[in-house]
Amino acid sequence: KYRITKYIDNGDLYLLEDFEKNIEQIKDLLTTTLPSSCKVDDNPYIFPLQRNLIFNLKNEFAEIKSMKDKNCLTEPLKAFFGRLVKIPESKYDTPIVLLDNNANMKQLLAIHNAMKNPVSYIQGPPGTGKTSTIVNTILTAFFNDKTVLFTSYNNKPIDGVAEKLSKITYDNYPPLFPMLEIKNNDKIPQALKKVRSLYETAKNKIVFKDMLIKKKRLELDKTEKINRLLEEYEKRVEIDETKIVLDKMTDKIKTMEFNLFLQGIESKNLKKREDNLGKIDYKETISLINENKRDFFMYIYFKTVDLLKKIDLSEYKDFKDILYMEKEEEQKKAFNQYLRNDENIYKLLNIFPVMLVTCISARKVGSPKQYFDLTIMDEASQCD
Repeated sequence: KYRITKYIDNGDLYLLEDFEKNIEQIKDLLTTTLPSSCKVDDNPYIFPLQRNLIFNLKNEFAEIKSMKDKNCLTEPLKAFFGRLVKIPESKYDTPIVLLDNNANMKQLLAIHNAMKNPVSYIQGPPGTGKTSTIVNTILTAFFNDKTVLFTSYNNKPIDGVAEKLSKITYDNYPPLFPMLEIKNNDKIPQALKKVRSLYETAKNKIVFKDMLIKKKRLELDKTEKINRLLEEYEKRVEIDETKIVLDKMTDKIKTMEFNLFLQGIESKNLKKREDNLGKIDYKETISLINENKRDFFMYIYFKTVDLLKKIDLSEYKDFKDILYMEKEEEQKKAFNQYLRNDENIYKLLNIFPVMLVTCISARKVGSPKQYFDLTIMDEASQCD
């Protein structure tokens, strides 16, 4: 009924890479995490794996074909069709913000590239901080006034990210963050109950817009220096990776002339580039980002309040009525109907710039158009 990953912490998922070898340790972990009414049954069973989910993707393919014919493909689709031959250069420095102090330089570089490049692929084994990187990328996008769709093939990654975002708070104020979770029909009432609670918390609070501008400027002032340090680090990583490639080529190719070329010209070029970079203070980058942390949380909190108060506007009357429906079945039907309208999606993004959606439930969100500035797919190879 459930994946085994539901009952194993992220830090222990590496055990699944060699299931046969680690089976006893996995059984011990399951024994400690399963409810007392359950037990581990290791008897062999044979059963078919299948999904009784059939989707008609005709509209999605038609939209992609239309975009292709009109030569207006999005950047990820250009990459898919082999038309992204040059990465567009970003004209603006993008501030990076972090939820806590646990990020390292590789994670910062991943966030930096996700904001700068049209397509970024991030790979790492369990326990390397992918969830934290996702959360910090979402926060960075939100801080930069970008809309985000976070999607995964099941609810567990979405619940993990949602839990971290929902705990963001400022001083003694109750937690607030403008996200909307869209899952299967049974989860809709719970998701809308969360939204109603956020709105009830925010509706009577006062927001000083000048204060928001001032707090945001504090982050913007240090952006140029942080991005310069990250770009230097990226060059350092590139040099280190090139060295590894050259060493492997030297071992594989035994031609004297070629080895002299590698060890002579190329090695000297790398050494020169390395010397030009000098020493990079990684701690300086982290400390710069984490300056004024209290001001950052203040900005997040009152920016969220400002967004949620829009629910009182007349153009959101239909959505507000859905939030306060008492009968769950009617609420589910009304909300699903609301999501089918493109205009409603744009309106919702003005309040909830972050949406967390399973791959299957993503088909509920409007028509097959591009609504979001940034899409993050967790375990992309497993997405439906």
